[in-house]
Amino acid sequence: MKLSTGKIAFPLQFDNGDVENIFINPHDAGLQERINNFEKSMTERLQKITLDKYKDSLGDGIDIGSLDFTKIMDMPQEELDKLTRQTNTIAEIDKELEKEFCEEIDNIFKSDVSSKAFKYVPPLAMVPDENGECELYILLVLKALAVEIQKYGNKMSNATNKYTLKYPKNK
Repeated sequence: MKLSTGKIAFPLQFDNGDVENIFINPHDAGLQERINNFEKSMTERLQKITLDKYKDSLGDGIDIGSLDFTKIMDMPQEELDKLTRQTNTIAEIDKELEKEFCEEIDNIFKSDVSSKAFKYVPPLAMVPDENGECELYILLVLKALAVEIQKYGNKMSNATNKYTLKYPKNK
């Protein structure tokens, strides 16, 4: 006998035409609670990250925000090396943070959602939403998934109602 695990394929359609299917069990009793606890869980995860290991690389005193191409071209090699260390450190911190967000998303849905949802854009990137307003990509993904899960829930409710209406209630 073959029984369902309850996982449903939800297609993620990217603007480049690519489609990835993610599998989520909308019947999972703990799904809503895990979604509701996303912020709390992420806060706990982020507090566990030790940034002290990056202190030396970031403490070199180069203000990356004030640099332009001309300043970089005129910079002595020692300063360029400091700048390289700083940018590499920032990239490492980003990767560490993104890893935590991806793990939490996969935990929420008990499925590999992150490798597919963040295939083209990292979770913490700012991207325009459908109204042209910039928002964190991870929030756009979560909103889109919530809409799709809600649609599925409505579809299942309608199917259940259709079935139960066939059978009159005993009074």
